[in-house]
Amino acid sequence: MKSDYLLNHLLELLDERSVHLSLEETIDGIPFEYWGKRVRGLPYTLFDLLEHIRLSIADILQYINDPNYEMGNWPEDYWPKKHKPTNQKDLQDSINFLYSDIKKLRKMVKKNHLLKPLEYGDKKHTLTREVLILCNHTSYHLGQIIILRRLLKIW
Repeated sequence: MKSDYLLNHLLELLDERSVHLSLEETIDGIPFEYWGKRVRGLPYTLFDLLEHIRLSIADILQYINDPNYEMGNWPEDYWPKKHKPTNQKDLQDSINFLYSDIKKLRKMVKKNHLLKPLEYGDKKHTLTREVLILCNHTSYHLGQIIILRRLLKIW
């Protein structure tokens, strides 16, 4: 049986409404021309960070759901090949895919046993573990986006 407390905590983390800004609050209002800008001394752009978050969430979804999952090559399969969006549609597609995958995870959390070992992958891992890893990882990179926005003077 699911613990309502655990379920609610995980859903709150996926919504990012707890102790930090949400994805939406973090990326809202970034002018298109800034997504590919570099700051001296930093190896990534805003778009790099957004895509890295998206690719990581997509990877965890695949790990949870695909019996034929194979881990990608680090780091090339977990960071984007291009450092800026080609156009506004490219950027919006990336954002939409990210929100869609978060929505899929929320549905999985609501309908699955949170502490049961995963059917695929490492059978010692649980949905709760994967969501916590994902939220921790995403939170870290949202912080990097905020720092980069401050350095670009768009915060």
